[in-house]
Amino acid sequence: MGFVFRWDYALDWPVAVVLTAASLGAPTTLDGADVWRWPESRPRPELPLGVDKDDWAAAAASLGYEQVSMRPAVVLWWVFTAALAAALLMQRRWPVAALIAATAGAAGHQLWLYPPDGYFYLSAGWPATSWEPIDLAVLITLLTLASRVATRWAAALACGGVLAAAYAVELLDAALHPAWAAASKPAVIGTAEAVVIIVVFALSDSIRSHRARQKALDDAAAAVEREQQRAALAAASERARITRELHDVVAHSLAVMVAQAQAAVAAQHTQPERTGKAITEVVNVGRAALAEMRRMVGAVRSSPTSPPEEEDLTPQPGIEALPALFERVRAAGVEVDVDVDVDVSGEGEPVELPASVQMAAYRIVQEALTNTIKHAGRRARATVRLAYREGHLDIAVRDYGGGAGPPAEDSGNGLRGIEERVSLLGGEVTAGPMGDHGFEVKVRLPIEPVPAA
Repeated sequence: MGFVFRWDYALDWPVAVVLTAASLGAPTTLDGADVWRWPESRPRPELPLGVDKDDWAAAAASLGYEQVSMRPAVVLWWVFTAALAAALLMQRRWPVAALIAATAGAAGHQLWLYPPDGYFYLSAGWPATSWEPIDLAVLITLLTLASRVATRWAAALACGGVLAAAYAVELLDAALHPAWAAASKPAVIGTAEAVVIIVVFALSDSIRSHRARQKALDDAAAAVEREQQRAALAAASERARITRELHDVVAHSLAVMVAQAQAAVAAQHTQPERTGKAITEVVNVGRAALAEMRRMVGAVRSSPTSPPEEEDLTPQPGIEALPALFERVRAAGVEVDVDVDVDVSGEGEPVELPASVQMAAYRIVQEALTNTIKHAGRRARATVRLAYREGHLDIAVRDYGGGAGPPAEDSGNGLRGIEERVSLLGGEVTAGPMGDHGFEVKVRLPIEPVPAA
């Protein structure tokens, strides 16, 4: 799986860096602060009045105040800041864990766990506030999580949890630092926190609704594209089928017309009446071929959005059309013998076949006889055998002419068309010469009895 660049993931890094850099004043001030303390349980001596700010540390030391290192406070500050920065970086992949980490980091900044309470502190460099810009990671990760959950109730639960955590931190801070809490305004702070959380919830709801609409549009577009692809495949398949049909019709009709025209030329002086009959047959076959071609070309040109002016409801030829086919072939000079063998569940007549099998059988016989007309030579004779068996239909077309079957350069489309039809129906086909003279095409088509109406 290749790497995919994500702009939203890439933007989390500069946001984390900028917010951390904006907060660096706190650890710098803490690290350089000169802090002295006195236990609140003992009477506290007051610094002399008028002590200069550069001399108050020496005065505090002379009165017995204890100097305190703020290095542990700096370490704690960086630990909580690292949790907040990490939350920004992992919010896309693990939003719940990111929100928990950000809430814990902001709570650590707010509570001032070091230096401990119970002392009176003197300092010239104490930070003015416990809130830092990096603490905005709580709101950012909350917005990410609330905008990605499935329902509005889940988003409201996340926002309510953060608001409850903020109130809990305020109560805990008041318990740890009562002197500081008395100077603050808890009601104002709590109201401001509630307003901010409500704004975050509204933004997340808007983002989630936009994403849902965009996803619906993308799904609809994908569905339309899939439908178009299926329609294109179906159209290509139908055009391929019609192409095979056109080949069968044109090849057969032209073969018959050429044979009749040759017969007319040969008999125009000795047997004029035969010439007229042959020419009439050429005209009839040509008209039938043109009608069939118009029907098929119309099917190719038609579309669901622009239906043809006059729909052709002529049924496709089937087994019942074979006698007319045999007559046309006989008129072209090929003697055709027909043998129908019935052995289906003891019945004495051919069973009704599915339309697909009937049309395939007709086209197979038509193509095989067309090859006989074209390649078997003069005074050829052909035998067509249809055998109705239990579960399948056997078709055998043999010619006994002077040729050895269709040459390689001419047999591709005809025999290939037969093979494609048989393959589509799950049947079997064999074709090849019979000894020195003649050619045979044998086909087995699986059938299922048509249910009675």
